Amino acid sequence: MRNYISITLRCSVIFGVASALVWLSVAAPFRGQANAALIQPSTTQYRDALMRAGLGPEQLTAAGLSAVDIQDALGDVWDFLIANEGALEDADADLATAEAAYWPLEDLVRTAQATQQEFTEFQAAKTAYESALNDRDAVLDDIFNTGLISLSVNQQLKLTRIRSSSDWRMPWEFHVVDHSEPQWVTLREALAAERYASKHSEEVDSGAAA
Repeated sequence: MRNYISITLRCSVIFGVASALVWLSVAAPFRGQANAALIQPSTTQYRDALMRAGLGPEQLTAAGLSAVDIQDALGDVWDFLIANEGALEDADADLATAEAAYWPLEDLVRTAQATQQEFTEFQAAKTAYESALNDRDAVLDDIFNTGLISLSVNQQLKLTRIRSSSDWRMPWEFHVVDHSEPQWVTLREALAAERYASKHSEEVDSGAAA
């Protein structure tokens, strides 16, 4: 496990640089057949949407996508954003408005300082906040699912696993297979031990290496 982790950490740097070059080369307006009359998203908006949806360069490479696969996936997302112009920005704005109303009231309720009127307002604000959050997440889900359309079933499965486990924040290559929570914890500790040993030129303790 120790050698595997060490090799994977080194490879993830190499793959990350290579995949970033491929991703950056195609993560820009490039569909000549797009209707020029439509309002097209900026390159910054486009890349931001891809990253937030789970279609960044490291994730795509970890899932085994070639340069052609990446271009097809990002092209589908580009067309989706043109057809749904402003959808993510509007969802973000609605969520920001809902958050501005919700969090001050949540603080009052959490600290037992809310009046009855404020508690009633809090309940309504919470419902509005959760609805806006679900709406924003639904747009990101649509972007992600659009990016899967042209990919193989295996690539789709890997990207879905990567996205669903992203909160563990491991090198993306570790996210392409399913892990139980105890396995994630063990892996996180083994990676931390490997990084510490590498930084301090020490051997990994046998008890820390999974």
